[in-house]
Amino acid sequence: MAGCSGCGGELEPGWKFCIRCGARIQVLEPTRESVPEPAPEPGPAVEARESPMRTALLIGGGLVVVAGAIWLMAAMVLRAIG
Repeated sequence: MAGCSGCGGELEPGWKFCIRCGARIQVLEPTRESVPEPAPEPGPAVEARESPMRTALLIGGGLVVVAGAIWLMAAMVLRAIG
C-alpha cells in the first residue's frame, strides 16, 4: 500500500483523497518509453479526398463549357441557314 504525502497515512487502491488529512491523492501513471515510429515505406500516393466545393465547381465549369459549345453550334447553324 502507498502512503499519503501529507500525513503519511496508509492509502487503499482507488482512493482519491486521504481519509485522515483530506489531501488529494496523485496517482502517477506509468510512462511509456518513447519509441520512434518507423518511417512509412515509399509506395503509391494516397489519393486525397476531394472537397464537395471542388466537385461542384468542376461540374459547374463542365456544364458552362458544354452549354457554350451548344450555343456556338446553334449560332453557326442559324448563320448558315439564314
